[in-house]
Amino acid sequence: MRRVTLLIVGFAMLLTMAACSGSGSNGSVGRNDIAIPDGGTGTESVRNEDKQPDRSAGVSPGETEKNKGGKKTIVLATGGSSDYFKEAKKKYEDRHPDITIQLKDYRGEGKLDESEYDKIVTKMNTELLSGKGAADLIVLDFLPVGKYVNKKMLVDLSEMMEQDSSFQKEQYYSNIWDNSKLNGGLYSMPLHFYMDFFWVDEEAVSKTGVNIDDKTWTFDQFIDTTKELIKKGSYPHGLLGISKTGALELLFQDNYAAFVDEAGRKANFDSDLFVRLLEQVNTLFDEQVMTENYEGLQGYFDFRASIRSIEDYFTYPVMFHGTGKLYQKPIAEGQQTGTYFTTGYNVGIYSNSAVKKEAWDFIKFLLSDEMQGSKNRQDQNRSYLMFPMNKATLEGQLKELLKEGTVKFEDMDGKVKTVNITEAGLSIFKQRIAAANKPLHQTPSQISEILFEEAKAFFNKQKSAEDAAKLIQSRVGIYLNE
Repeated sequence: MRRVTLLIVGFAMLLTMAACSGSGSNGSVGRNDIAIPDGGTGTESVRNEDKQPDRSAGVSPGETEKNKGGKKTIVLATGGSSDYFKEAKKKYEDRHPDITIQLKDYRGEGKLDESEYDKIVTKMNTELLSGKGAADLIVLDFLPVGKYVNKKMLVDLSEMMEQDSSFQKEQYYSNIWDNSKLNGGLYSMPLHFYMDFFWVDEEAVSKTGVNIDDKTWTFDQFIDTTKELIKKGSYPHGLLGISKTGALELLFQDNYAAFVDEAGRKANFDSDLFVRLLEQVNTLFDEQVMTENYEGLQGYFDFRASIRSIEDYFTYPVMFHGTGKLYQKPIAEGQQTGTYFTTGYNVGIYSNSAVKKEAWDFIKFLLSDEMQGSKNRQDQNRSYLMFPMNKATLEGQLKELLKEGTVKFEDMDGKVKTVNITEAGLSIFKQRIAAANKPLHQTPSQISEILFEEAKAFFNKQKSAEDAAKLIQSRVGIYLNE
């Protein structure tokens, strides 16, 4: 029977987003490390969203008492002031005595537990949409950027790049920006990024005699290949460590637009495609293409290869069995091949800001080599450990690593191992960054919760796929129209 096209397209998310759940690699970006720690695009439950933000107070961001004396204030709203922005504030103010960077931290001091995150997201989102808590710069990680763009709350940074003759786009990994646009514009500026690959037990695969061309393989081929590996090899499983509900959610995330129209406030879950998607997840688990089991690493693939540093890239492949390899993730039929990536520290300029020019200049400073390379790449206390957008910064790190020649690390068994760094290896690494063209799409946390709750009843055989789909349709429809 012909496979469900939707599943094949959506499978990209399964092989990418779960990387965020952690890996054996160096330096991870956790909920307390970056801006808003919600599940994707934020908790968006705000009444009367069709109304434009309230400007009745007559004061735009940046218009403060200090500005009257010639000194301007740029207010940066964030769900948690990290060392990165604190460092940037100090350095920028030292160079610009006429500018004050005010960090508006919605999180407050210290770490928070999971139960408090939605409150932060709701408060920040509500204030930004109403205009009462508007800032000049907004750290947009996990906030509903699509809603902000629809309400014309954010400046198109692509236009600011074009209008600024001093800004040299070629000095940055502009392919990340070009593939992060929304409605043709760049409203959220990524300051850092990391890449997602597909970890493969190379030795176990080679013993089966099954050939895999990761430059061209599709998701259809991945499923068929996994079944062939299980049949010919010694491992009983294909993809390790994912639950049915988790797999469904991740599958859905990459094809979010097919089921959710935020602008039109419509959902499309009560469709044959979604029903078949639910049923297909069951089939994949029945055939051991996926398994919740992670014990003993008895599987050919692991989707959690989230690569956040150069060291990660070289050490992760041999972190487990010692014979692993990073593959390009499978693509949908007819889709262009490329590398999946996730952006971090995404910053936007509030459209009603009175200091747009100054805010843009601060963004340029955040993209400078001074800030992008302000910490040693091996400093594991660096909460924003990701690849820099500045090419010169990363090139400097690559040269330094090549000069060192090796990277030492501890494998999963606690044994110290060494990996050699070669020019050929670094060349492939740079090619993969240049091929980064597939951004991860994140799902609003409330929709994820609905999916999880209702689909679980189907997977536990308490409801039919049709009944589960209808309930998801109803609940998401209510959410979209709140």
